[in-house]
Amino acid sequence: MTTNDIAAIIVLLVILFLIFLLLYVHKKDKQLRSNYELKLSIEQNYGQPLTNFEDNRAKWRSVIPEYRPYYDELLPPDYVVFDLETSGLDPEKYEIVEIGAIRYKCGEKDAEFHTYVKPSYPIPSAASSVNKITSSMVSSAPTFDEIRSSFLNFIGVLPLVAHNARFDVHFLQTELGHHIENLIIDTLKLSRDFFPYLSNHKLESLKKHFNIQSDSHHALDDCIVTAYLYQECQRLAKERWLKNRPTIDLSLPNDSHIMAKPQKEYYDTLFNLLSEHKRPCNIRAIFFKNQKDFSVNIGHLRLCKFVFQKSGVFIVLPFENQSEKLLQGKVEYVISNNSSHNVKIALPSPESLLPISDLLFQVYDDIRSNFQDETIEQ
Repeated sequence: MTTNDIAAIIVLLVILFLIFLLLYVHKKDKQLRSNYELKLSIEQNYGQPLTNFEDNRAKWRSVIPEYRPYYDELLPPDYVVFDLETSGLDPEKYEIVEIGAIRYKCGEKDAEFHTYVKPSYPIPSAASSVNKITSSMVSSAPTFDEIRSSFLNFIGVLPLVAHNARFDVHFLQTELGHHIENLIIDTLKLSRDFFPYLSNHKLESLKKHFNIQSDSHHALDDCIVTAYLYQECQRLAKERWLKNRPTIDLSLPNDSHIMAKPQKEYYDTLFNLLSEHKRPCNIRAIFFKNQKDFSVNIGHLRLCKFVFQKSGVFIVLPFENQSEKLLQGKVEYVISNNSSHNVKIALPSPESLLPISDLLFQVYDDIRSNFQDETIEQ
C-alpha cells in the first residue's frame, strides 16, 4: 500500500467522521427545537410553565423503588395483562393517554378495562404518529386521577403482565406517586428465554411470528398479543417443569400452580389468608431436594418453610422475643436453640394457619419493609 493510498483512507475516515458529527448535531438541534416548541405551545395554551410540571413528576419518581421482575419455573394462572399508550417516552415529562388491561382467572379471560386518559398538556405530534391518539380524541376523557381508583380495584393484588414492563411500570408508578406492590412479569424477558431463536422480541415481531391479527399501539390490542405470548410461555414453563421434576405426584385442579397434595392445600391456604388481609400475594414456593418440604419466598427473602414429616406437618418462621405474645395460648411451638432464631409450629391441618395469622402478617410486613429498603439502596 502506497503513501497516497494511506492518505486517501485517512481523508475518507475524516470525512465520514465529519458526516457523523453533522448528523448528530442536527438530531440534537431538532430535538431541542421540538422540546422548545412543545414548551411554548403548553405555555401559550395553558399559561403554566412546563418546568413546574417536570419538577413535580421528577419528585415522585425519585422516591419510587425499582420494581423486581418476577420469574420462576411456573407462572401464575391468575394475572392482569396491561398496556399503556403515552404522550412520550420519558415519564418525568410525559403522561399516560390510554390504558388497556385484561384480567385472567385460571388462564381464562375474566374482565376488560379500557379508557383514554386526558393528559395535562397537548399530545406531541411525534407520539400521535405512533399511537394514533390525538389531543382531540382525549379532550373529553377522564383524567388519571379520576380513573385511578377504578384501575387499582381492577388489578387488585394480582400479578401484572406487560411487554417491556419497565416502561409501563415506570409510567404507572409516576402517575400513582408510589411504587406498585404487585408482582411484575415482563414478557419481553420471558420471550428472550423461551424463544431465543427469534431475531428480535418486539411485540410487533412476535405478533407476526404467532400470526396474531390485531392492531399495533392500541392498548387493548397489545394486551391480547401480550396475553397470548404469556400463555405460550406458561405452556413451555410447565413442560420444562415436568421434565425437570418428574418424581412429584402431581395434582392440577384448574391448571393452577403445579403442586402435590397436601403441599398445595397449605400453600393455597396461606395465599388466601394473605389476600384476604390485603397483603399483596407476591409469594412463590421453592421445593427442597426431598421434593416434599418447600419454602415460601418474597423475592429472595424467605417468609416461612413448610416441613412434611411422618409425625406431621410443621411451619418454620423467623422468631423474635416480641413475637412470643402472638403465639401464647394459641398453639404449641418450639423455639430453636441455634442462632437462626426460628419457631417451629405443628399444623394438624391447613386451617391451623389461622391462629398464627398475626405472626405470619408480622413476618410478612417485616420482610416487605426490608425488601423495599434493599431495593431503594440499589
